[in-house]
Amino acid sequence: MSTPEPMPDFATLYESSPISPQLAGGLWFGAQLLADTYADPDFHFDLRTELPPIADRYADDEWLERFAARFRAVADRLADPTIGVEQLATCTADELVVHLIVDTLASLDADDVRANQPWIAALPNGPGSDELEAAAELCLQDNDVMMLFNPALDGIEDTVDPVREWQGAANLHPRDWFSPFVM
Repeated sequence: MSTPEPMPDFATLYESSPISPQLAGGLWFGAQLLADTYADPDFHFDLRTELPPIADRYADDEWLERFAARFRAVADRLADPTIGVEQLATCTADELVVHLIVDTLASLDADDVRANQPWIAALPNGPGSDELEAAAELCLQDNDVMMLFNPALDGIEDTVDPVREWQGAANLHPRDWFSPFVM
């Protein structure tokens, strides 16, 4: 796990943000790590296993390349001083990417990350002891995409689903994941 360059100044970018500079730096590192991993087509099978079952029918090589590129897009937004954390996800694919980044960071050995990425530990941390648990809630407007993992909600991705329309869920069908949200 090498430190990607150039490194944004997360301490300044996130000094008055709802997420701490340390969390922003960690999310950026996770996004870079997954972007590098999934840019390699040899890891597309692994990526497929991380996606909701409905995506499997649509996730051909081209679709997976588009999805893998969203990790870099999220990393770029985390490093952009003009974009607020509430604008981190611009489409459903980005929402799922944020969840995958958080899950990956949660699965990494924290001591190993600190040893190999001391710059993350050196960043100011937030008042909460474990912001990572709340990262998706802090960075996303909702968690609708997570409904796609629930077999009891099979069909929720359909555009004519009355429950989905009632909840205001947008672009849940995999063919719509890259469509920008209407803000």
